[in-house]
Amino acid sequence: MKPFFGLFFYCWIVSNPSLAAQILDPDQLAAQPTFESLEEAFVFPKHVYKLDLRGQGISKLPDSIHKFQNLQVLLLNNNALKSLPDNICALTSLQVLSLEKNELEFLPANLHKLANLQELKLRYNKIRAFPAKIGQLPKLEILDIRDNFIEKMPKSWHKETARLRELSLSFNRIKALPEYIGRFTELKKLDVSGNSLVKLPKNFSKCTKIDYLNLSHNPNLDISKALMLVANLTNLHELHCSGVVLENIPQEIQKLVNLRRLVLKDARAIRLPDAITLLANLEELELSGTKLMYLSDSLPKLTKLNRLYLNHCDLELLPPNIGEVKALHELYAEHNRLETLPKSIGELKELQGLYLQHNQISYLPESISKLENLYNLELQNNKIKILPTAIKKLVSLAGIYLNHNPVDAVWVKKLIEEMPSTYISY
Repeated sequence: MKPFFGLFFYCWIVSNPSLAAQILDPDQLAAQPTFESLEEAFVFPKHVYKLDLRGQGISKLPDSIHKFQNLQVLLLNNNALKSLPDNICALTSLQVLSLEKNELEFLPANLHKLANLQELKLRYNKIRAFPAKIGQLPKLEILDIRDNFIEKMPKSWHKETARLRELSLSFNRIKALPEYIGRFTELKKLDVSGNSLVKLPKNFSKCTKIDYLNLSHNPNLDISKALMLVANLTNLHELHCSGVVLENIPQEIQKLVNLRRLVLKDARAIRLPDAITLLANLEELELSGTKLMYLSDSLPKLTKLNRLYLNHCDLELLPPNIGEVKALHELYAEHNRLETLPKSIGELKELQGLYLQHNQISYLPESISKLENLYNLELQNNKIKILPTAIKKLVSLAGIYLNHNPVDAVWVKKLIEEMPSTYISY
């Protein structure tokens, strides 16, 4: 321990004797010093509230870890821990325990004795099963166990301790969610992507406070039945269903009146289902990687849509009425087979970003000059030789990117002179 730090900390202890044996609130915790080595921490173990040992190559915690009776934040990410000592559960003041990126294969059976634990983060380990009594942690609100080898949830979870607000289970091997998940009435975020789910439990719709849900990449999931349950989650703001068959999306999805963001990347479809265009308050639609022969002509029904992602969709055409999607601010259509744009593109008066890299575009319609709010125009890797003369009218345009196009060098140099406020790259 450095002499100066030791003197400072001794003075801090003397001036703060009342902090011992208290569970601190976030503001009080933020005011406490953070120890970054066990050597320093063991000088005054009863006065250590925050211990940050991330990235120190630790393979084993000392048995004396229990001496930190008032420890409330313990960060052990990016180490080489294969197990935890049982007496870590003597740290009954602990509120935050983070063990991401270690080599843990199991957790102590008496983990439930951490009576004040609120956050438990275990991402990127080798854990195969939950401790049987993890459902008895009375104050647990955030549980992140993504990227492990979990095959099933615990058999039970006490109703009195079902206080979870965030549950992240993605990229495990879970085949089913338990019926007791309906007890998590405070749950706001649920991520079960990258598992082997077949269905959602019947009482899933009781989790009415969920505002973020990720069901992506569960290849055996009956998405139609699942979304009929999800449709009852009227507080849902963000829904991820990447990798599904779009034609199976039910009409009931329109009941999600508060949905703002819908992510359907790498889905299977011929066309965009009309059911999606019934989401009256949708602001962002992500379809990148979904091979679409064409988009729905009903897109203009999404009157609040301001971001549309269509990268890698194998599109040859954009809908002729794309200009009727009046609220659109950003349109991404990179890596497709587009040869031109519909004339109605000029009606997108709110458009600020137009991203068309890696297509087959040889010319843009004159109507592009009507995009008075356009700020960024990306056209790299196309077949463009010149742009419409009226492009000079776009005084808000900060950048035009024409790299890897067969542009006429004389023309582009003249354009640079005529648009001094616009950065033009070619």
